[in-house]
Amino acid sequence: MVIIQNLKVLLLKLILKHIFISIICLIGSGIYSQNVFVTYYPVTNKIRESYEGIVNNGDTLKDGAYKIYHNNDSLWQIGCFRKDTLTGQWLDYFPSGQLKQKLYFKDGLLEDTSHSFYENGGIYQINVYKKDSLNGNCLTYFNNGLLKEENYYLKNLKNGEQKSYYQNGNIKDSYNMLNGKKFGEYIGYYKDINNQVQKVCFYNNIGLEGKLIGYYESGNKMNVSIFNNDTITGVYKEYFDTSILILSVFGHYKDGEKHGDWQWNYPNGETHVLGLFDNSLRTKEWKIYYPNKKLKQKGSFLLGKEDGEWMFYSEDGNLNLIGYYSSGTRVGQWTGYHSINKIKSISFYHKGKKNGMAYGYDLSGKLVETGFFVDGKVYYSN
Repeated sequence: MVIIQNLKVLLLKLILKHIFISIICLIGSGIYSQNVFVTYYPVTNKIRESYEGIVNNGDTLKDGAYKIYHNNDSLWQIGCFRKDTLTGQWLDYFPSGQLKQKLYFKDGLLEDTSHSFYENGGIYQINVYKKDSLNGNCLTYFNNGLLKEENYYLKNLKNGEQKSYYQNGNIKDSYNMLNGKKFGEYIGYYKDINNQVQKVCFYNNIGLEGKLIGYYESGNKMNVSIFNNDTITGVYKEYFDTSILILSVFGHYKDGEKHGDWQWNYPNGETHVLGLFDNSLRTKEWKIYYPNKKLKQKGSFLLGKEDGEWMFYSEDGNLNLIGYYSSGTRVGQWTGYHSINKIKSISFYHKGKKNGMAYGYDLSGKLVETGFFVDGKVYYSN
């Protein structure tokens, strides 16, 4: 019985809304002699529009109550025209019959507070208009009813404080806008830890300006970078997720590109990689180290690709392999070692693949294996 009563109340409200719109349209129509016009969908011949209008010098002007229907006969829109100009309250509906939007017009322009809904009946947006432009506080909601965005508009542009939220209700970010652009402090937050800051930065009228500081979910500092007119520049620092700041990466940017010395470290602070960048391309000599500080690899880059002699070492410091690159591919002779001055293997490369004879030696230096390769595939071996 309660459900039936609620349905009756809802039906009565919808009927009263339609009657109200019709009365407003009737009052506004004045002394004009009106006709009712009907249009139809071309294939189904179902009613598409039904509206009141006047004929003036052969032209039909919508004037009075207006209705348009979905192709399934359900109401699409109901509202009012005054001499072909939208006026008063307009209601939009989903094909299911559920209210989609409630809008207000004055002289054809959106005015006052509008409401948009999800098809399940939940509120989607509340917007405030003045002369067809967004003005004032506007709210957007998730389908679960929680707030998604708080925005303030001035003449259709975001201005002042803005906030957005994750679907779990936690704040996502908070920032200010000036004439539609971020301006001043921006704070971003993690999704699953309420009010845990993810990054803090600043904007000028061009873009990011000054320091951008990132944080781990633990609250420890993650990285620090510097921006000038929305371009990263200067010193860049990255840290391990520890309460005591330990550098994991240290380098420089110039005009948005990695430039100069860069260093990567192990969690204990010891050097892992050392190298140079030129316009974000690796260049000149690079070195890679084991955690015990012993050299692991060293070689050079040209235009971001390995080039020239490269040497590879075991963790105890002995040379393991030496060979050559050209534009990132292995070329020429590559020699492997058992230990210092004890050759283990000799092979030859062309365009990154083994080609020609290959030799294997035991610890005494005795030749124990030979083979012949063509484009990386062994042709014969013994």
